[in-house]
Amino acid sequence: MTDRFGSVSRLGVWPALVNIGRRRLLAIAVLVLVLGIATMPARLVSGFLPSQIVLEGFSGTVWQGEVARARLKFAQGDFVLGRVTWTLDPVSLLFLAPKLSLDAHWGVQRLSGEVTLRSHDAVVVRELSARLDSRIARAFIPLYIGGRVSADIRMLRIDSGQLSEVQGRLDWQDAAWTARSGDVALGTYRLDVSGEAGDIRGEVVTLSGPLTVTGELALLDQRYRVALNLTGPATTNQGLRDALALIAVPAEQGFDVIFEGAMPSR
Repeated sequence: MTDRFGSVSRLGVWPALVNIGRRRLLAIAVLVLVLGIATMPARLVSGFLPSQIVLEGFSGTVWQGEVARARLKFAQGDFVLGRVTWTLDPVSLLFLAPKLSLDAHWGVQRLSGEVTLRSHDAVVVRELSARLDSRIARAFIPLYIGGRVSADIRMLRIDSGQLSEVQGRLDWQDAAWTARSGDVALGTYRLDVSGEAGDIRGEVVTLSGPLTVTGELALLDQRYRVALNLTGPATTNQGLRDALALIAVPAEQGFDVIFEGAMPSR
């Protein structure tokens, strides 16, 4: 009886020992992976990035690295991120989806958030906080404007260079139209935007200021539409009226700004 029970006992212990051995091997493999990442040069990161992201001047390692200059390529032109530092979550590599916590600095511009690279052409950004100079908008609209833009984006996903999902808010604070004769104060505005591919919408509201802006933005099946109405005392400024004539049409009250068309293909 003793030998029989002893044999049964040993048979029960063996699978447990095998499982312990597998866990140890997995722990060793993870340790080797982490140590390997800790020594890989930072420039290897570029092999995981979409073609729209251009990095220059690498230093550090893949795990904790830095580039002297980074920029995003858009149809309208490049958006400069400046100096970027990052920390990689090594466990994310086990799921073939590298996740980085990053900070970017360029002049007064600041960005920080978490970026996950789902594939070579799919990027997910979470908890993005950004402070920008509104002059970057000149690449999209022909107006000389000033002020500060802040963004708090809970989630943003880009697939194959196209925006496929977003949830967040943008604020344009102390907006002004800059002219040779002097700046014209406009106000402070907010854009709440959300949606998924094929149906992304945003609502514009005025928080304060002499120029009241209301309306919406929409991205529907890769076609965009901007429909805004501009009213208020600021629209009586002749210089501003002349500038608005480039992008707006007179309405019963103030001006209407309407843009629509197809998003540029890659």
